[in-house]
Amino acid sequence: AVVSTQSTGGDYILEVYLAKNGAAAGLLFSDDGVTDHTITQDMYLTVNFNASRSRVTSEVKLLYPGYDNLNILREIVVSGLESAPSTVQIDDSGEDWPNRSYENGILRVTDLELRMQKAFCVSYES
Repeated sequence: AVVSTQSTGGDYILEVYLAKNGAAAGLLFSDDGVTDHTITQDMYLTVNFNASRSRVTSEVKLLYPGYDNLNILREIVVSGLESAPSTVQIDDSGEDWPNRSYENGILRVTDLELRMQKAFCVSYES
């Protein structure tokens, strides 16, 4: 297992495995890796991830004043899609994200620079 002190400066790849109903959810917990009792002292970051056949979103709760999680989400892999998306959009930018591939039901969105402390939405449509 990777502890917080080892993961606070690294990059993430988010792997999503859609259930038969087309949904998935997950949670990331992060603290500074040094301070004791961060949960009882409300000194942590949580990120809730939700996914569907058309999007992956995050909801961020940062309770640690001054805590700067430097982690960057570099790639999102979504397994269980029924067809290749014709467009991929990051945070309603209005622009089609070019750095993606699709093969055998798996969408791979690469070259991202999404900060874990900021909520995001990656949408994809067939």
